[in-house]
Amino acid sequence: MQKISLCIPTMDRFDNFLNKVLDNYIELLKKQIIDEIIICDENGNDFEKINEKYSNFIDNGGKLRVFKNTKVLGVFLNKLKVCKMANNDLIALIDSDNIVDETYFQIAQEYMKKMNEQNETNKLHEYFIISPCWGRPHNGMDCRKYANHIIDINNIKNYIAIKSDESAIWQNNPLMWNVLFISLLNMGNYILSKNIIHNITFDIEMLPKTISCDVMYFHSLVFKQLEGFQFHIVEKLEYDHVIHNGSIQLEYSNKCNETLWEYLVPYFYNRFN
Repeated sequence: MQKISLCIPTMDRFDNFLNKVLDNYIELLKKQIIDEIIICDENGNDFEKINEKYSNFIDNGGKLRVFKNTKVLGVFLNKLKVCKMANNDLIALIDSDNIVDETYFQIAQEYMKKMNEQNETNKLHEYFIISPCWGRPHNGMDCRKYANHIIDINNIKNYIAIKSDESAIWQNNPLMWNVLFISLLNMGNYILSKNIIHNITFDIEMLPKTISCDVMYFHSLVFKQLEGFQFHIVEKLEYDHVIHNGSIQLEYSNKCNETLWEYLVPYFYNRFN
């Protein structure tokens, strides 16, 4: 099996989330399902609580590393930072308020093994994402209709742009935005090659606008900048998607929608016409 680093960005999520799931993740470490856990905390609150609870495990060589930022970086940059601290080429980037289990890693490993055993043309590219097909039980994150599809810059228009009807957002054009696919692009909680993290560039002025759709902004950069990038949607690869009070996704959904229409839609629309 390929070694996977579990990377978790966090801020004030220990009491309600990490306190409940870290024990399970550490069991995955002991069973060698994952190789290490790296957590990067924005303000230090979770850092203190994790170190207090797991000090014996860490002191005895447990592969759990916890860091705290000297200032709040924001969602996008904190994710990049925690990924850059991984020791392995494969990263499971999991939000601190969502949950994956052993089955998640087993399915991902089996899929990657199958892909790499195929001929040279179909092997995993150096830039790839292994994406869940469902953030259960959220109906809006149920993208199982795309299971086992492989998407790249050459065929993405077949998913993003669909034939228009009375709800078309572009007047006098034959295309409309596929809302289900947008949900998939904003799902996150996937496995990616570390090569991606080292080879994308971003506009620092865009980051405040992407506070609740950072995953979608990240995907736009990857599709535009990395030649050969592959987005794999894997059958039965699922995680527990949690929407809760205090969720950034809920709090800033309007800002996300504005960014989506002002930045992402025009880019893909212009590419397809």
